[in-house]
Amino acid sequence: MQVNTKIAALFLYCLAFFISCKSTDKKDNEKGKISAFVKSTAHTNIPGTHIFMIPPSGFKASTGSMKGFIKDETTTFLSVTEFKGKSFAAEAANNSAEKMKAKGFSVFMEEETTVGPYKARRMRIGDGETSTVWQLLFGDDSFAVMIMGIYPPHDEISGKQIAEAIETVVYDKDMVVDEMAGMNYTIKSNESRYKFLKIQAGLAFYSLEGNADLKNDDIPFLVLSQVPRENASAESFAETALESTLRNGFSNPSIKKQRLFNH
Repeated sequence: MQVNTKIAALFLYCLAFFISCKSTDKKDNEKGKISAFVKSTAHTNIPGTHIFMIPPSGFKASTGSMKGFIKDETTTFLSVTEFKGKSFAAEAANNSAEKMKAKGFSVFMEEETTVGPYKARRMRIGDGETSTVWQLLFGDDSFAVMIMGIYPPHDEISGKQIAEAIETVVYDKDMVVDEMAGMNYTIKSNESRYKFLKIQAGLAFYSLEGNADLKNDDIPFLVLSQVPRENASAESFAETALESTLRNGFSNPSIKKQRLFNH
């Protein structure tokens, strides 16, 4: 997916740290509540997640590791990311308005709210030039979910469509989810020592013999990302991702071997 560098930086920065039919009750709206925990026949499950949503008008389902909907794959899309085992409070602190401002982004609105039974925070932020973002973060002590709707600053129609779609999100915590849903690749388990470990922020982690101690620098692991990129090369996306990691504290990259497949 060919994405403006600033948009990619904002998107990847938010993920590195680390809803619901519209309520017709005016009192709930006045209290800042986004949704009641109710699904309708218009709701669509986003494959690989616990999220149900009424798709924004004019958006199509995303393919690849970014889970959500796309109107224009370079400028206008809505993504969903689940963080299992991470608390809402920790993610809210790591992704605060102050930290956004420190990175050079403008914070137009910040609101504490709820999504069904869960605590939530809604923000509208932007870089002032290429993109505006509706961001919704919610969860409890055992999980956090981030929903980001990105659109051009002057595209008021898309902004309204995204804002309305966010208000329809339903989270089904008890639903059994196939984490690999939507992925169009497999690794033959009998031919590789790397075993599937987890899906996090749209990335599939594999480690040697399934070792979960990824904080140990001596233990190698493999990260796979399936990226929709109809108008861009694998090389251009890899360069954007590398630039983003460097801006977020990584240093001295060393490319041992490079193989790019464009089919």
